[in-house]
Amino acid sequence: MENLELGGDPNHLPQINADLTAIQTGLMNLVSFPTATSALAAIEANESPADAAATTAQLQTVLADINLQIQHDNTDTGATLSV
Repeated sequence: MENLELGGDPNHLPQINADLTAIQTGLMNLVSFPTATSALAAIEANESPADAAATTAQLQTVLADINLQIQHDNTDTGATLSV
């Protein structure tokens, strides 16, 4: 990802933010909404219960990280993108 402190191009921020927002929407739909339950179940179908729980936790962690990055990018004009 772009790191503005290391010379990244700040003109890329809108596209990166748009990409992260699209990923955020997809993950929220996957882990948060009942219609996505079957999609998440399909992902976890061949996993043990422990692995299925870990998969869900990892998806939630990635979503939380993306939420924080988007929040950071929207509040700091000198944002450093480091996903």
